[in-house]
Amino acid sequence: ADALLGRTMPDARIAPLVRVHHPADSCTEIPSAHQELARQVSGCLRDCLGSRSARPQPLLVALHVAPEADLELFAAGVARQLGVPLLAGSARTLPPSLGIEFVRESMLLPCVPFLGGLDLGKPDGEAWARTLIDGAPVAVVASEQPQRRPSELAAGNWLPIALPVLDVPERVEFWSKTVAAVGFPSNGGVRELAEDFALSAAEIRQATQAAVRQAGLRGEELRR
Repeated sequence: ADALLGRTMPDARIAPLVRVHHPADSCTEIPSAHQELARQVSGCLRDCLGSRSARPQPLLVALHVAPEADLELFAAGVARQLGVPLLAGSARTLPPSLGIEFVRESMLLPCVPFLGGLDLGKPDGEAWARTLIDGAPVAVVASEQPQRRPSELAAGNWLPIALPVLDVPERVEFWSKTVAAVGFPSNGGVRELAEDFALSAAEIRQATQAAVRQAGLRGEELRR
């Protein structure tokens, strides 16, 4: 679909292992509870990218706490505020041997690189950190647990961010916005869903998309 729309495609060696979130994609919309934090992070990235020095110091944003899918969604929202795509991959499936290709593609597209599932305490994680620091002016990494700053990176260039998990009122709001965007009537049922199931933002979106597919199979028409 991206090729048909005339969008630049990633290197074939990494294409099956990465996702590109474009600013115009509705799936890059993040919960209201995270929007102010996203504005602050995008401001830090903008300042780094706008540096007048010959080679800006790399800035690594380290996301944690929330589920990895939510961290990727948040990073896509940050990139959206910058007006650029997010090139997302996971250290669980993307080996460090493809790190140069990954960083190069982020520069060519251009876009913000995001790498989830990163453990900087392991050799592969250390290899990824060196590649990102040496090749990307900015990058976003993510893990379930807080990470230690790589020794080769100055303290001022390491930005750890704990992304809060959505509480019930925030889940109600995101459920309402998400189902309304696809034409589902909420009928007050979103509060019950939010109270009964502690889903993340990404899981709420996935559940809504699954419901849309089921409605399509049943021949039901949704209002947009």
